[in-house]
Amino acid sequence: FHYFPYLPWELRARVWELSAEPRVVHVRTVESGNPLSDASDGKKEYKTVFSSNPIPAMLQACRESRNLGVYRQCFSEGQRILEFAPKTTRIRYVWLNLDLDLIDIGKRDLRDLKFVAPTIKRLKLER
Repeated sequence: FHYFPYLPWELRARVWELSAEPRVVHVRTVESGNPLSDASDGKKEYKTVFSSNPIPAMLQACRESRNLGVYRQCFSEGQRILEFAPKTTRIRYVWLNLDLDLIDIGKRDLRDLKFVAPTIKRLKLER
């Protein structure tokens, strides 16, 4: 739609907000594989969060849709458990709309996600 940029900001923002769809987002934690130790090499175990869900399409459309804040970068807080991680370790996050998305943690232990629990509104568990 070529004339979309010429619409009033309020109307464009409303279109972007309505384009967000509820999703089931599969979130998992992965351990570094380094043994938790106080060995002289200083390697310690750390956890990182990831999701195999694709990035929502509206975030790939344009800067305006990303800046609107319909989706947030979540779960990066636990990454600073990465104080034990190598400097080259990338901070990972999951794009979520906390009002719409259902977070599926599978059969994971809830303690693995303790650092992000306050941000979760809709949660799916498995036995």
